Amino acid sequence: MKAKLLHIFMMDFSRGWGVREHSHAFYQIWYILAGQAEYLLDGKRVTIHANDMVFMPPGISHELPVMQDGLLRYVDIKFRIDDEQLQKECTKLPLIMQLDNKEIHDAIIKCRECWYESDQYSFEISKLLFEQVLLLILKERLDTKKTPLWLPTIKGAEDLSGVAAEIADYIDIHYAEEFSLEKMAGIFRYNKAYLCKRFKEATGMTIVNYLNYVRIVRAYDLICYTSDSISNISLTVGFSSVHYFTRLFKKICGVPPGGIRDMQKDSVLRDTRLHGNFSYRYYEPQQDTKAPEKDADIE
Repeated sequence: MKAKLLHIFMMDFSRGWGVREHSHAFYQIWYILAGQAEYLLDGKRVTIHANDMVFMPPGISHELPVMQDGLLRYVDIKFRIDDEQLQKECTKLPLIMQLDNKEIHDAIIKCRECWYESDQYSFEISKLLFEQVLLLILKERLDTKKTPLWLPTIKGAEDLSGVAAEIADYIDIHYAEEFSLEKMAGIFRYNKAYLCKRFKEATGMTIVNYLNYVRIVRAYDLICYTSDSISNISLTVGFSSVHYFTRLFKKICGVPPGGIRDMQKDSVLRDTRLHGNFSYRYYEPQQDTKAPEKDADIE
């Protein structure tokens, strides 16, 4: 392993408790779960809050002055790094960072739970989970290569209720059909302006923008996993103009539809080239009994 977990535990500090100034010959992380406190880190006074991660390399002095009020709960992780490249990457991390990342949070909590379980494998699993945590932190903070393929997140879409949820459910089913706000207002028996207002308040998007978002999501999958032409896909998901579809797709995804398909093909070819040379994989030429198809219309 590149990193060796020495100990992980959860601590509560309340009024009257503190930690004297000191440093270590190993690495230490404080991951704040709740509360806030003043903290002295490498001679500087900072305020730490929930979701903050204090990253302390060897030799960095730190101190928690006596708590005056409130409660501070954190997970304390002590570890060593033997790998020189990983040590070098960790020098790029700030001493304190805000990590509002559920994947990292859950991995830290699970790591602590496994550390104290007594069954045969949990201790080893805990050490593996910590190495995952460390790599996730580095990826979160240092990876500047952002793929254009991620679609934007819709605010609160998973928690919709009432008429906003009904509108979203309707669009998810009928997105490929001809759409008008007047038709929707008639179906739901509400004023059009009322529907638009309630949906915008719940999601941060207009109804038409949400419809376009759903159509682009469906189109994205069809482009990646079928050989259908771009023009046919645009019609399939409800767009009457392939040119408008192409412009909107690029606006949302960052690259045009043809670019997405090229990237998908490149990734498959890469995996085949790197991992496809195994003994039980073979090719048997097949006689083509069909008339040749026209080339796909890729924008």
